[in-house]
Amino acid sequence: MRTTKLRIFLSSSLTLANIGGSESSNSDQVTVVFDPPVAPGQTITVSVRAKENPEFSGSYLFGVTAFSTGENSPGLFLGSRRLFFDEFGD
Repeated sequence: MRTTKLRIFLSSSLTLANIGGSESSNSDQVTVVFDPPVAPGQTITVSVRAKENPEFSGSYLFGVTAFSTGENSPGLFLGSRRLFFDEFGD
């Protein structure tokens, strides 16, 4: 996914350490790192705005996984949503 803007709405003030991250070499992933990490029970919303729709029409599945601080975090899958893109007509 190509992104031009990453907006983050927080329930309280947090500092971003990195957007993009060093953890992911996959161009289809976006990594957001908070400094300090998000505290348990704290609610945040991350909104990603894409530069353009996918090249091909169809059904695309987007998933979100949260990882705790530290090495070898197993991650917690938060959920997924399916988006449908139609071909752009003339």
